[in-house]
Amino acid sequence: MATLQNRLAALKADQEAGTVRICFGSKKLFHAQFDLQANGYADHEEWKADWSRARASQFFVLGSQDETAGCQSCQTTLAQDGTLSLQLRLPNAMVTSGKYLNITGVCFAYGYAQIKAALATSQRIHTQTKDGKPTVKRIGTALSYRFVRDDKGWRIFVSVEVRPVEQVSRQELGAIGVDLNADHLAVAETDRFGNLIGTRRIDLITYGKTQDQAKALIGDAAVALAAQAQAAGKPIVLETLNFQKKRPNWKPPIPSKRDSYLRLPATRWPPASRRRHFVQALKSSKLIRRIRR
Repeated sequence: MATLQNRLAALKADQEAGTVRICFGSKKLFHAQFDLQANGYADHEEWKADWSRARASQFFVLGSQDETAGCQSCQTTLAQDGTLSLQLRLPNAMVTSGKYLNITGVCFAYGYAQIKAALATSQRIHTQTKDGKPTVKRIGTALSYRFVRDDKGWRIFVSVEVRPVEQVSRQELGAIGVDLNADHLAVAETDRFGNLIGTRRIDLITYGKTQDQAKALIGDAAVALAAQAQAAGKPIVLETLNFQKKRPNWKPPIPSKRDSYLRLPATRWPPASRRRHFVQALKSSKLIRRIRR
């Protein structure tokens, strides 16, 4: 407690003085220079090489909606083969044969449709200034880029504001209720009067699976449920449970040797944990963005 109080007092003092403490390269690596042998360094020059590499491992390019392709220093175009081509403006100190670095054949496993839609919004419009003079203004969607270097090379992360999608579910049509059980999802569909018109069972057997395998199965079940809700145009109803009172009394079973090797199967997680993983998978589904829940 005393350590936390001292840390809080130091943070408050820095806030009052307007002091901002930032360490590019991580404090852990910075303090490693004071005990080189314990941190695996033969000399200070070897540590400094890692320190310089860590400090230059990433940079951020801020986008703007009034710039071409949503960014002034890094502009993206769509190639004929569907990949993206990036034109990165280099600092003057790094310019040798040209002031731009062209990166072609860029593919994104996730968010490609959002990036493509953001690029399509960039356009020039004719407007007037406050004095009534005609002028040309560019509008669109801002795209920001983060370049990160690791042991495998450089990676590119793109941040873009996702445009709201049209909601297709209508509460007046009825609802699709789901109950999360140990080995399956019990799904029931009702009409606008609350009458039951159909049931469905989605198997979700995660016993004996690793945590990654169990999450993949949960994700597949969430996609199947979202597809049903989109086809019916009905919202998904999932009860909110309170496990605060039951949590202190819940005890995990004693794992066997096989369970220890597989990391405790997902069916043996407490109920609140199972529900949380399912809700996260449901929210991350692309289909669920158009369904009320």
